[in-house]
Amino acid sequence: MDKNYFVELTISLYQATDVFPDEEPLKFLLRKKANQLLEELAPHHFSQNSTLALEEAMKIDRKIQVLQSLLKVAEAREKTDSLTIFLLNEEYGRIKEELGSVRPEKVFEEEQERAVKSFSEKREEEIILSKRQGRVLDLLRQEPNLKANEIAQKFPGVTNRTIRRDLEALANQRLLSRKREGSHVLYQANPVDKF
Repeated sequence: MDKNYFVELTISLYQATDVFPDEEPLKFLLRKKANQLLEELAPHHFSQNSTLALEEAMKIDRKIQVLQSLLKVAEAREKTDSLTIFLLNEEYGRIKEELGSVRPEKVFEEEQERAVKSFSEKREEEIILSKRQGRVLDLLRQEPNLKANEIAQKFPGVTNRTIRRDLEALANQRLLSRKREGSHVLYQANPVDKF
């Protein structure tokens, strides 16, 4: 896929939308989006050795998704050549597939590292415990495999229901694990680095 391919595809879209009346907003919206996409794609030649910044590939991918959605709307119109619109949609889909193959492996590794780092930062921000939840977690570190009512007994004045809510909150934050033993549920604290 090279500049000529993208130009031809844009021309085909123009020809397919010629059947729309001039007052039809969809006609101009499709053409505008196709032109924006051509502007993004024209500098690139997609092959196995191509490189493209991840942010740029994602931006192009989003623009293709918008254009494909508009093409679906156009395909449903009465006075359109549905087959041509369908084929245009397929061609833009091929470009999306090619985008996946031009990103180098290093970019994927960097993306994964950023995602893990972002996840870790969010996890650190999310973990906010009440004083009682912290004490429940400390208790489970000292005495793993306790039932909810056994935990509640260690906290006079706190209802079983409140303890169960605390346990649910801690489990949702992946700070503790539940395991079934017969009809009972046992709780234990997870290691600090286990997400």
